[in-house]
Amino acid sequence: MIAKTSGMSFEDYVQRNILAPLGMKHSTLLIRNVNAQQLVTPHVCHKSGEVTVSSVFPYNRPHAPSSTLYSTVEDMNLWALANLNRGELDGRRILQASSYDLLWTPQVDVPEPPNAPYKVKVGLSWFLLEHRGHRLVGHGGSDRGFQTFLVLAPDDGVAVVMMINCSSDAFNIDSLTLKIMNLVLGLEG
Repeated sequence: MIAKTSGMSFEDYVQRNILAPLGMKHSTLLIRNVNAQQLVTPHVCHKSGEVTVSSVFPYNRPHAPSSTLYSTVEDMNLWALANLNRGELDGRRILQASSYDLLWTPQVDVPEPPNAPYKVKVGLSWFLLEHRGHRLVGHGGSDRGFQTFLVLAPDDGVAVVMMINCSSDAFNIDSLTLKIMNLVLGLEG
């Protein structure tokens, strides 16, 4: 839809209208634009504790709208700050502030297993939960050899970005990121 309405590829649109305005100079959706010396190797962490290099590098250009963002922690911090500021960073706006009223409004309840520690709802591209009196919004992803999770506490002005070059059945990056958020918010210590 973006390509048809903008007249440019999805990757070019994101670069021009999101990444560049936010100063995300080390982020791209196209692997050919990645500095090969900064590209990390994907790993698989097994339940046994063994860690192996992934036999595949997960890149599939048609998946760009749902994955394949190559970035750095510094650039992801800029993304987090822009979202904490409801679409604006250093005077550059990528989204109207009112859009967050829609993005962060629950649309769907997520079925959860018994004894789940959190009741998660789904907004528009964001997962939403209330945790010990703090509103949290987040989004994560994984692919063979990689996991990421970004969680924001917008009312507290706090964000945690987690990026790991290891996919795993042994641990859950979402839970680990929420534990770090608890520490940042002073809920554990």
